[in-house]
Amino acid sequence: MEKMSNNFFSKYKIQAIDVKSKLLSRSLLWMSLGLAVIIFVAWLSSTFQSFNNFVINFSIGSSWWFAWLFNLLIIFSLFFCIQNKNINIMIPITLYAVFAIYEGMFITTILQFTGTVNIVKDLLLYMLIPSFVFLIMGIMAYSNLINFSKLIPFTFFGFFAILILSLIMIFTANRTIEMLYIIISSAIFIIWIGFDLQMISRTEEVLPDYLDKSSINRIAFMFGVKLFIDFVNLLMIVLRLFRN
Repeated sequence: MEKMSNNFFSKYKIQAIDVKSKLLSRSLLWMSLGLAVIIFVAWLSSTFQSFNNFVINFSIGSSWWFAWLFNLLIIFSLFFCIQNKNINIMIPITLYAVFAIYEGMFITTILQFTGTVNIVKDLLLYMLIPSFVFLIMGIMAYSNLINFSKLIPFTFFGFFAILILSLIMIFTANRTIEMLYIIISSAIFIIWIGFDLQMISRTEEVLPDYLDKSSINRIAFMFGVKLFIDFVNLLMIVLRLFRN
């Protein structure tokens, strides 16, 4: 009886470790699903004129402050629902889908108003830069070449800097100020990408062996949302740099 019990727990432990080792892949899967939604929205907009008109009217019809508050509200609600285990996981997943759709509509509108001929093709090309950054940051994070947590305090000073630069750019179209904004913003989000990937690596190390799969999936979903936000922010910077 004791031998059967040991075999059972040994088998269960192996399964649990296998789940832990997939935390990064599951997080990247959730991020990729969000990006797939953005690409799908871009494809719908380029294929169906009626949907394209709706996207443009919805994106342009709302003010900058409304868009900012709407994004902030969804992100806050999303992470609140993820952290609360009493809330069904389908609720944050639905909020994530809404967030990805809204980002897809906003990015699609930007591409159209900057003279893009093939929206989907150009979007995929611009996504290559953030993807390459993710690859490099992932290698650095998992090999512990840099402790990104020590760089996080500098990002808060950077946020204040880009806020001031944003206010200046409202009143003047100075390319030097805009380039400074792009450089600081890029540095901030690259650091956050490295930090989030490093947190995934460290979480894999400290997770208990007998944590249930639903908890693992919730943790992976949380990291996937964070990585999606990092990717979209970096993509917006790339669009600002190349689309002017």
